[in-house]
Amino acid sequence: MRAQSSIVPLGLSAPVYRETRGAPHFPQDNGFAAARPAFLQLHLNPIGKPCLEVFPVANAQAINSNIYDHDLLLNNQCSRTIRLSVCYYQTRSCSPFAIAGYTRQLKPLGISPEKNFRIEYREYVD
Repeated sequence: MRAQSSIVPLGLSAPVYRETRGAPHFPQDNGFAAARPAFLQLHLNPIGKPCLEVFPVANAQAINSNIYDHDLLLNNQCSRTIRLSVCYYQTRSCSPFAIAGYTRQLKPLGISPEKNFRIEYREYVD
């Protein structure tokens, strides 16, 4: 699966990995250190911190508590709209999102019987 992630998509930033609180943590060395210079940088604010924060959240459905809504809490702390592509970790099941400047939104990603999940996201760099 590492081969699919090491291909450099045009116009996209380096991948960023996130997980829900109970999901297994990502290994610190994911093997992409040599490829990182080929990727475009994330959108940064004036002090050099990433503009966008993405937090995966799982919420049990009201009718069936064994099924979970997988949502993304997106927080854009910069003035421009940021477009991104979010995928479940190690899959090609991706969804495009856009979040306006200085906005915080909860966006649906999917539904699953699994509470914990991991994602990989990349920002479109215009």
